[in-house]
Amino acid sequence: MTDTKTAWDDVANSLTTLGQQVKAHFDDVVGERPFDRRGVDEALAELRATLDRAYSAAGQAAKDPTVRESASKIGSSFVEALSSTLIDLGQRLKKLRQ
Repeated sequence: MTDTKTAWDDVANSLTTLGQQVKAHFDDVVGERPFDRRGVDEALAELRATLDRAYSAAGQAAKDPTVRESASKIGSSFVEALSSTLIDLGQRLKKLRQ
């Protein structure tokens, strides 16, 4: 079993990787268009369209095997980190009782 710090570092690294993958999908769908500020109605329409595209990007990311694998790795890393933390806590509590 890995030590606690290493386990939590693995969780952090996995979350960073997943965030970059989801961002790449978002950038592919949304692109880099300048925001049109000609009126509140137009701004709201743009916001609605952007949210629709973001939702589509999230859907595409969820179907991407690489993203799914990263999410699965995060789950495993999180369980490993939590397990290591609880073992450390248990050992420290036993020492305090002695």
